[in-house]
Amino acid sequence: MRRCRVYQVRASAAGVVSIVPGAIRLVLLAAIMLVLDSCASHGGATQQVATSSSPDASSPPSAATPGASATSTPLAGRPAVPVSCHVTIPAARFVPPRPFAAQPPAEYHERWYGTTDLWTALDPAGEVWWALPRDQYGLSQKTAWYSRAFSVMKEPQPAITVRGRRLDIAGPTFTAGGPGTNAIDASGEWMLVGLSLPTPGCWEITGQYQSHTLRYAVWVADDYTRRLRGIPYLMGEPSRCS
Repeated sequence: MRRCRVYQVRASAAGVVSIVPGAIRLVLLAAIMLVLDSCASHGGATQQVATSSSPDASSPPSAATPGASATSTPLAGRPAVPVSCHVTIPAARFVPPRPFAAQPPAEYHERWYGTTDLWTALDPAGEVWWALPRDQYGLSQKTAWYSRAFSVMKEPQPAITVRGRRLDIAGPTFTAGGPGTNAIDASGEWMLVGLSLPTPGCWEITGQYQSHTLRYAVWVADDYTRRLRGIPYLMGEPSRCS
């Protein structure tokens, strides 16, 4: 998903949140920590975590074929993905209907994935989340979901639910959203759902909006301690928290 940035957030009387990416570099570590902590905010969404005794084989991975190897050059600093985790690679070219952007903003280095009923943006080299902020609930990430059926004006708090389960081992599951919140940028109007992943590892993420479902597999790396003590992340290496 999208990398962690500094945003200007503007709210209108209609409850619409407009997010404008900024190029501000924070120098003080204390200030950076405040920004990272804000990634744990779920915009009014709630999350429930449950323990699963075994992965649910009745829920297959996402329809667009996940793969164990990358199809394009990964970003610098990206952690290696275990061969056992078949992260989703958005191989098929999907173009959303107008007025949505034909492709994600170039600075995100992503590709659309899904159908007109429900889609998101994934890394064309295979979805990997790293340098995520950690709190008492787990690793925090924000996910963006699009649908031709979604309208910010009609549904400022969309009835979208996001679930997660471990694919590599028997482990905890989570449910977030219900409702989510909204955002608008150059790509169009979208639904925003904050997640707290209880553990790192190989995860299946499932979005459910109305009667539409979209799944993908992602490798979640546990390298937040590296981010806290290492200069590379603080000096501009991309993170994956929004």
